[in-house]
Amino acid sequence: MLTHNYTYQECLDVSKRVSWLEDNVLANKNFDFSKRFLPNRLSGVDDIGCLNDTEKLQMNQIMGNAYCHIFAFVEEFIIPTVAEEALKDVYGDEVRARSLLRFAEEEFKHQELFRRSVVLFGQGFGIECGLIPGRRVAEVVPEQVQLAVMVLTAIIEWFTQLHYIEHVRDDSDLDGLFRDPPEVSSISRLEESQHAKMGTL
Repeated sequence: MLTHNYTYQECLDVSKRVSWLEDNVLANKNFDFSKRFLPNRLSGVDDIGCLNDTEKLQMNQIMGNAYCHIFAFVEEFIIPTVAEEALKDVYGDEVRARSLLRFAEEEFKHQELFRRSVVLFGQGFGIECGLIPGRRVAEVVPEQVQLAVMVLTAIIEWFTQLHYIEHVRDDSDLDGLFRDPPEVSSISRLEESQHAKMGTL
C-alpha cells in the first residue's frame, strides 16, 4: 500500500518559500532557437526518418510550444476544481483552505506563464503554428464525476514532476529558458510538486 507523510502545512510553507511572479520570469528573455525545447524521449523527432536535422530541430520546438499550450488550457479546469474543494471547509481547517486557495492562485500564474511562452515562441520562431482550441476541455472535465476529476488532477500534477525529473532537468542540450530554474518548465515545477502532494491529500 502506498503511504506518504505529506501535510497541508508543509505544502503551504513550501509554497510561500518558492513563490514567484510571472512578470519576473520571461522579462527581457527569448528562447534559443538553436537548441531543442524537449528531450527526444518526449518529442520522438529523432525517429522521423524523412526529416533532416534542421527540420527535426524545428519540429521539436513546435512540439515544445504545443506542450506549453496544452498545459495552459489543461490547468484551466484545475482552478475551479481546487477552489471548490477549498471552500467546502472554509471555516474549518484554515491551513487546508489556505493551501488549496494558493494552489488555485498558482495555477493561474502557470497558465499565464505558459500563454506568454506561446506568444514569445510566435515572435521568435518566424512561422505561425496552429494550436487546437483548448477551452472546451476545461469546460467538459468539471462536468464529470468529482472523484474522477480529482484523480485526473492528481495524475496531471504527478506526471509533470516525472517529465521534469526524468527527461528535462539534467539535459544540458535543451534551451535554458525551458529547462533551468527559474525558467518556464522548472519554475512552475517547484509549485507543481506541492500541488501533486495536495492532490494526493
